[in-house]
Amino acid sequence: MSTLQIDYFTHPGAFYSTTGAFLMQREVENNVTIGLTLNAMRGGSSRVQMWRVHDGGTVIGAAMLTPGRKLNLVTPAEAIATALAERLLADGVALPGIRGEPAACQRFAEVWSQGCGQQAHMDMPQLLYRLDVVLPTTGVTGVMRKAYPVERAQLITWMDSFEEDAFGTFRPGESERYIDILMEASDERGIWVWDVGDRPVSMASVNRLTPHGAVVSGVYTPPEHRRNGYAGALTAAVSAHLLASGRRWCALYTDRNNLTSNKIYQRIGYTVVAEQEDWVFAESQKLS
Repeated sequence: MSTLQIDYFTHPGAFYSTTGAFLMQREVENNVTIGLTLNAMRGGSSRVQMWRVHDGGTVIGAAMLTPGRKLNLVTPAEAIATALAERLLADGVALPGIRGEPAACQRFAEVWSQGCGQQAHMDMPQLLYRLDVVLPTTGVTGVMRKAYPVERAQLITWMDSFEEDAFGTFRPGESERYIDILMEASDERGIWVWDVGDRPVSMASVNRLTPHGAVVSGVYTPPEHRRNGYAGALTAAVSAHLLASGRRWCALYTDRNNLTSNKIYQRIGYTVVAEQEDWVFAESQKLS
């Protein structure tokens, strides 16, 4: 690692042109960084920060930070995680947390905590799923359709509820921005709902695309409509739509400890391909 170097980027096109081939070696596992970079190249974020790690002429790691979000750590190697943590500390970068492969996240968190005094804890163990063929679902009433613009307010409320259920909090205004971007998207990104008797009862979204895949997220059913199979049926229908449109695979994330969600997605053909973790950084409590 004596020749290890880290380059900093603020232009997503420059980052992708030099790092894209490395990211594509593990396209499914690196879907977050690939998808967010492509979104930024479409104009989705003007303040994205990116780091490329290379040893001589070979790219061996990367990281990406979008405003208000956790750092996406793209490496399984503890040595590279250490180098990235040291570089970001030296540059005075503020981080709410990190996400990535377990060993690398743990090492990054250790170096980060020692360097700046922030406490770090693992917030959520996640499973990354991939689907290539949708298994048929039966016995669920309803039909999938694209969300209507007139439903914007309801979708924002549902997305706020999804964020609160999944992560324990939500950022005011973030759901509104998210919904508006996806409803205006001209590609395969978007928001779909499950209709029962012309009434939406569940939602799912696609915010990230990679060259060969699509990531399903924001799957939410309000409490009064749960236990009817709507989320599974909608996810299956959206996934089938994406595959029919030419995508080779679909992916999604779950909380590893949420047994219900994991069973739902496994039933429709999703299989685990990797474990990842979300870590949170917080200021240490000072003794009075």
